Amino acid sequence: MKSELKTKLYEEIADRIIILIEQGVLKEGDKIPSIRTLSNQLGVSLNTVKESFWYLENHNYIQSIPQSGYYVRNLNDKIVKNNIIDPKSYSPIKVSLCKIYSAFLNEGKCPPEAELGIATINSEFWPKDKIRKCIQDIIKYDNDTPYRYSMSPGYKPLIEQISLFALQTGLNINPDEIIITTGCMEAIYLAIKTICKPGDTIAIQTPMFFNFLQLCEELNLNILEIPNIADVGVNIDILKFVIDNYDIKAFLAIPNFNNPSGSCMTDSQKEELVKMIEDANIYLIEDDIYADIYFSGKRPKPCKAFDKKGNVVLCSSFSKILVPGLRIGWIVPGKLYKKIEKTKLLMNIGCSTLNQMIVTKFLQDGSIERHLRKLRKILQDQIQNMRELILEAFPEGTKVSDPKGGFVLWVELPKNIDSLKLYELLLDKGIIIAPGVTFSASGKYNNFFRLNAGIWNEKIIESVKYIGKIASEM
Repeated sequence: MKSELKTKLYEEIADRIIILIEQGVLKEGDKIPSIRTLSNQLGVSLNTVKESFWYLENHNYIQSIPQSGYYVRNLNDKIVKNNIIDPKSYSPIKVSLCKIYSAFLNEGKCPPEAELGIATINSEFWPKDKIRKCIQDIIKYDNDTPYRYSMSPGYKPLIEQISLFALQTGLNINPDEIIITTGCMEAIYLAIKTICKPGDTIAIQTPMFFNFLQLCEELNLNILEIPNIADVGVNIDILKFVIDNYDIKAFLAIPNFNNPSGSCMTDSQKEELVKMIEDANIYLIEDDIYADIYFSGKRPKPCKAFDKKGNVVLCSSFSKILVPGLRIGWIVPGKLYKKIEKTKLLMNIGCSTLNQMIVTKFLQDGSIERHLRKLRKILQDQIQNMRELILEAFPEGTKVSDPKGGFVLWVELPKNIDSLKLYELLLDKGIIIAPGVTFSASGKYNNFFRLNAGIWNEKIIESVKYIGKIASEM
């Protein structure tokens, strides 16, 4: 830690509130005085009161209702809290390879009847005919370029098209700020590898896509998990506490339609987050891969749109919106451009020239926006259909996210149901789910799991019903 927190004044304040609750002075549903009010009344700092509230929330005495305040819980309430952890209990955690992937080791032995465990869309929605035509035109009219190296930063016409594509996100990115990568995963790897050295600590939004956790383990990094607030996204207050008290190098997050929770931060929250990152002179590594799959209004801005000092490293890909096999992604590294370009060259010189040309041609004729309009409508319907089926077929008390974009659902089962055990019971039927523990470096989310809603057919419907049946029996 940067500094020892010598006082436990926050616990004293929390104890006063606990006594009032236990004596019935504050009853279930009563609103707790605001943080600012208590700060003034007790003569303590706002941060001290915030820490008291985190402590009370972690011990299930109170709950936060966004835009409203804090309220007394029913002490017998079985609702699972938002995984807000007492800040004093934070400690960098070594990521365990076993924790991340043990739930998926049997996948190759038992081919799933339904691809519910991975985040992908139905191959019927891939624009295969258009891509086939792009390939034919490229091969027909260019006998040389597709077979050459495309050295980093990448195929210039593609970089220019990505620069134009980014305008719809509120970004004004010059082509000389972009580096082409082999998917978003390589972009994230390049960012973390450049910023961190073995033994460093990185903060990560939680729950978080398990591949990123595995990547941190491979790079021998320590992790501090920053919990989500349901539907809202990253808990800015806890991140601020961590930045102020720990030596972290970067914060890794999926601000738009988080995988797996589906949460999406507001513009004001993103702006606040970026300013916090800049003030601390650390980096925000932003995965923006799902943001183009929004269901209403306009595309949410990435945090990069608020970046003034080059501390935000934007990573994205066409894998989720075109076809996964092309493996074309990109990174906008900010002030890390030269270092990341060098690392990319040392790793693999560059990306597939033919694949870059295919995506370029797809972007040049305007096919991408027509394709996305159709895809968004399909995926919105599938998300809604799967949500309704889950709430109908699963045990009483089940909750499910209601994302406004992307195509995964985060399911919360009653607290006594272990999703890893559920995963094991489903394997015999060839049904794969993604257990909640794989989305945390510290073993949280035992009664959560992620489902892919990118595919919807009769087999999927029967599989979801079967999952609900087994969960109910558990």
